[in-house]
Amino acid sequence: MRPGLIVYVWGSHGLLAALDAARDEIDAIRPDAIVLHASPSELLRDLRRAVSRTRQRHHSARVWVGVGLDGTVGQWRQGERTAAQVIDPLRNVAALCESLAGIETIVWNGESQWKDSPHDKVTLAQIEALADDAGRACVKAAPSIVHWLSSFDQPNLHGALRAFLRGFTRWVSAYTGQAYVAQAGGAPRGALDRRLDAAARGQELAERAGYLPDDVTLVDTAGDVDRVPTIQGHATHLADLARACAELPHVLVWSVPTVDEHGRTDATGLAAMRFARVVRNAGLSVTEWQRSKGLVPDGVVGPRSLAAAGVTS
Repeated sequence: MRPGLIVYVWGSHGLLAALDAARDEIDAIRPDAIVLHASPSELLRDLRRAVSRTRQRHHSARVWVGVGLDGTVGQWRQGERTAAQVIDPLRNVAALCESLAGIETIVWNGESQWKDSPHDKVTLAQIEALADDAGRACVKAAPSIVHWLSSFDQPNLHGALRAFLRGFTRWVSAYTGQAYVAQAGGAPRGALDRRLDAAARGQELAERAGYLPDDVTLVDTAGDVDRVPTIQGHATHLADLARACAELPHVLVWSVPTVDEHGRTDATGLAAMRFARVVRNAGLSVTEWQRSKGLVPDGVVGPRSLAAAGVTS
């Protein structure tokens, strides 16, 4: 998989509305890949049109698809849905993606409804079996596509996801943890770095405990599951966000359009991603790029670095 800056398209008013609202942001960021994210039902209804619009308007970006896994799992856990009713929509989305030639990656997103719980009508073994069956069905329906899993960045926390991860990660190539730090008024500088470090430690603990597969960092193998961060494009410190977007080999950002347009990016996030595009195109680190422009090479992105990159915040 080629490295890149990968941006989600998601909005509370639906995928097609989000894609229309995000056109200018995507043009400004010029991401390497665009993730069209929605629920299975929405994707089955709108994905074909969304992919067509993306290719017509943003033809230089690779097209990915993001799929919410939580929708019906809570009902299954309460005995109100069968396993087939959970899996069939996911299989159908995978088959649709396979039919739309050129979709590179599907990012399956499982969160709170998959948590371990001692109070369910189902056992952890049943959760693991459902996750395993779902992953198998999705990969079988879309064999030419790369499959990733997105979830909480620290699987030991949030009520734990041991059973879900043991089942679903057997079928994916990468695990992208959501290293989210956004807060009212903006996260302080350094918060994102600290969160990424904590995520790495948490995922290493999960690997040693046996419910997150190995990540072989030097030589990838067929059974290797790489770990890639997903970060937020709003209420995150500019310097942190710009450096992460510029320097991490793979990084996913949640999500355009802007908050005002019912997405999850703000002016700071947009400036950080535009700056990162310039640095990534130069093939340099932030400090190397600053030095090449006669700036203080401190790795801190501020007004002078933005101006040198032709970016206004």
